[in-house]
Amino acid sequence: MSQTASQTPGIVLHGSRVYDVVFGRFIRSTDAEILLRAGVAPGDHLLDVGTGPGYLAFAASRLVAPRGAAIGIDASAEMIARARTLAARARSEAEYRVATAEALPFDDDAFDVVVSRLVFHHLAAHLLGAHPHTGAAPEKLVAGAGFTQLTSGRLMYGMLAGVAARSPERSPQG
Repeated sequence: MSQTASQTPGIVLHGSRVYDVVFGRFIRSTDAEILLRAGVAPGDHLLDVGTGPGYLAFAASRLVAPRGAAIGIDASAEMIARARTLAARARSEAEYRVATAEALPFDDDAFDVVVSRLVFHHLAAHLLGAHPHTGAAPEKLVAGAGFTQLTSGRLMYGMLAGVAARSPERSPQG
């Protein structure tokens, strides 16, 4: 996929270094809980949609190793560049690509787990078909895509909401 700007109707952040410095510590504090809720396990193939500076994919890469893979995508080439720099410094196996949630460059069955920490709030509520605080639209989108074992709930003392699900074909029970 080209490293040029990706097209999305949502908000794309380009100030990767500033974003990372201002929000990095806050963002990283939710890694473990998100990955636990998503049931990430060794050997899983994980996609992090809207990876930003790449912390969640980076954390996941440690959990899925050595047979699994963690890939982070973001519409911002600057965010992907920052994620790659941070991952290289830490010798992480995580991969990062410029891509949007609307046009994923992967086969439909490429991942066991898909996570997204801070992307839905960058999309306009009318695109999701629901008020952004209800949480209903992301859950419906995830379930509508065929994922099962859906869980949702609040993170960070209610400041964030999360949705996790697994591919039924690749689930331990599936």
